[in-house]
Amino acid sequence: MIASEALSTRQFRKLPRTPSNQRKEVALQHDATVDRPLQRELTRGQRVRIARIERGWTQRELAIKAGLLKRTISLVEQDHTALRDRTIFKLCLALDLNVEDLVV
Repeated sequence: MIASEALSTRQFRKLPRTPSNQRKEVALQHDATVDRPLQRELTRGQRVRIARIERGWTQRELAIKAGLLKRTISLVEQDHTALRDRTIFKLCLALDLNVEDLVV
């Protein structure tokens, strides 16, 4: 593979089975689309989870404070659901976040 080609997901999965951090280093070496290591943006669900954990809340506690079901919080954190505007607003109020923090 030429170093100037970026790895696709399929190519990344075909990398030799080594400890995950070594696989990431190999993948980063092949990312020539930018001159710095490949950095992925956090998903909306990851941002919700991080904010919840920073506050020391369980999913159930967040659900109660946001007026949502625990199942909804679980689906949001796993990125298995598309969020309605109302749900985003409730989460932002409960977590004391700006809407831009979750929408970006």
